[in-house]
Amino acid sequence: MKQRIATQLTELTKVTTTYYQSFSEPLVKMMVARLRQQPTNVGYYFNGKIDKYLGVGDWQADQLRGVLVMGPFLANTDWTTFDSLDWEQRSRQLSRRVPILSEAEIQNAAAIMLELLQQTTDLVRVITETDVQPYVVETQREPTMDDETIVNARFKDHHAMMAAIARGDDQTVDALMDETQPAAFFMPFTGRVPNRPLRAAKNIGFVHSTMGRIGAERGGVRPIYLHLVSEKYAIKIEQAHSLGEIWQLIKTMDHEYCQLVQAYGDHNYGREVNDAINYVRLRFAQPLTLATVAAAINVDPYRLSRQFKRETGQSLFAFIKEQRINYAQDLLRRGHLTVSEVAIEVGFNDQGYFGKCFKAVTGKTPTAYSQGVGNKPVGD
Repeated sequence: MKQRIATQLTELTKVTTTYYQSFSEPLVKMMVARLRQQPTNVGYYFNGKIDKYLGVGDWQADQLRGVLVMGPFLANTDWTTFDSLDWEQRSRQLSRRVPILSEAEIQNAAAIMLELLQQTTDLVRVITETDVQPYVVETQREPTMDDETIVNARFKDHHAMMAAIARGDDQTVDALMDETQPAAFFMPFTGRVPNRPLRAAKNIGFVHSTMGRIGAERGGVRPIYLHLVSEKYAIKIEQAHSLGEIWQLIKTMDHEYCQLVQAYGDHNYGREVNDAINYVRLRFAQPLTLATVAAAINVDPYRLSRQFKRETGQSLFAFIKEQRINYAQDLLRRGHLTVSEVAIEVGFNDQGYFGKCFKAVTGKTPTAYSQGVGNKPVGD
């Protein structure tokens, strides 16, 4: 996941971004030393004489697990800040292959990096260290209060969006998106791909998908479900032909992440019960028993049986049957399979027993249910 974040940021900003778990490289070692002296919501900006780097810590339970580093890049203020002829000649050569970021883009990059590394703060602050003080001109421009306010406001909005997705709160997601204009949403980093606004919008869409995925993962959704949704929208966003189409895809994608949380979130279940639920959801059509599920998740069967009943209010066997009948209803609504084919498809080898279980859950026989949703009977 962290390497994927680095890849997406590289594509979005056009600046090489790398996730480090080893801190042996001198630059990374220096960043780690500085980050450990600061709160977790701080980005570290090393303003070298030519090369610039931005680093954000991956904090978990007050432990620094890794560092996300963006760079090298140049800062556009350097062209007026430094007047050394030697620096000018070297920087002009370097600028042919290294991106140039504005101060606003550096602030935006720090905010996005913090969001994607699952920071819970609603503010972002960037500390700067420079090794070029003798070259700094007194009139160097500092980020204004407006810059900081805009970045922090955007960061708060993104954090609120991820929090809403983590709760499966699609109404709040709708409200947040309705408050945002597409032009403002696509503004960060649109200059990274000159004269190609569609490409820039697609890159922003990919990063937004990662934020939604992180939100849904916080809501207890397992990676297998997240992968299916994120891959689907990655393809759709890449195939989009307009900013309006990408905007609608992003709104639909946020809803789908909310639906995942509603359907597959852990709902405060314990690890063992949550593992059992996800195992059954992925394999309900297979022959399943308490013993096979318990063995698969490495839990004592009797312990699993008690825990499952206590936390969910139903037995594991009842949950397996419920998943099969739910999927059977979906297949019958489509109207492409016979009742016996549906029974086999969802894990029932006995059509009579399938009919009995189906009626107990829905109040109708499979045939009556199929006809009730407008399908003609399919002959067996």
